[in-house]
Amino acid sequence: VREEHRQRVVQVTTPTAQGLVTVYAGTSLREADAADETITAALAITVPLLVLTVAVVTWRVTGWVLRPVEAIRAEVAEISDRDLHRRVPVPNSQDEVARLAVTRNTTLDRLESPGIRQRQFIADASLELRSPITVLRT
Repeated sequence: VREEHRQRVVQVTTPTAQGLVTVYAGTSLREADAADETITAALAITVPLLVLTVAVVTWRVTGWVLRPVEAIRAEVAEISDRDLHRRVPVPNSQDEVARLAVTRNTTLDRLESPGIRQRQFIADASLELRSPITVLRT
């Protein structure tokens, strides 16, 4: 079996007293090829592992960062028209998530106010209507 080996050959032509002289120098690239194969094999293993590690870390960090947003979403999903007094948790931070929670709570305040006024109006109207009926019965 004949094994082919790559070689690096350099040619240099230089003038001398006898005329132009060409010098050839060469070396085997066997060691360089072996190093190249080793690096290629190492990269074939480490790059996918590195990508997987980065993906897992990114997934976990993203989940950790978005946990307050999920808490806000879950609380809003639980709030119905009967319990508009409930509010979403406001994180102890001065970031976008805290501002989102404050904005959501402000929206819930605006939704709750007409309901409170409507219930108060109905209670007042009911009381006002009972008074004349009570007077008529006696």
